[in-house]
Amino acid sequence: MVQWRDTPQSGSGGLYPNGSLYSDGANLFGMTSAGGTNNIGTIFNYALLTTGTVENIEKIGFAVYPNPSNGTIAIEAERNEYMLHITNVLGEIIYQSKIKNYKSEIDLGKQTNGIYFINIQTVKGTAVQKLIINK
Repeated sequence: MVQWRDTPQSGSGGLYPNGSLYSDGANLFGMTSAGGTNNIGTIFNYALLTTGTVENIEKIGFAVYPNPSNGTIAIEAERNEYMLHITNVLGEIIYQSKIKNYKSEIDLGKQTNGIYFINIQTVKGTAVQKLIINK
């Protein structure tokens, strides 16, 4: 079981989470609908607390580089067939594809600077990593 505690690290006074929350395995990320600079919302990061054990789940390994990126990324996975979803902090899917290679190159150069989540799904499970685009 995973629990989260209210410890926003931005300190910008956002109000309430807006939309979906995403995890990179160590943290939970989301966005508020108001607060922050010019009252346009703020990104927040919650620390995850694990309160139990999970057994019989195979860890899915993959690497994303460079990270931070200028928009072009390489993904190397331990499996050669997986579903790839890339979402922004609002939970909107900005890229998705069925990949049939151990290594893929993805061009996200048209995306704005920010935090994105790389989600890989295989028959053995799902893994997520955070990506930062900074041009």
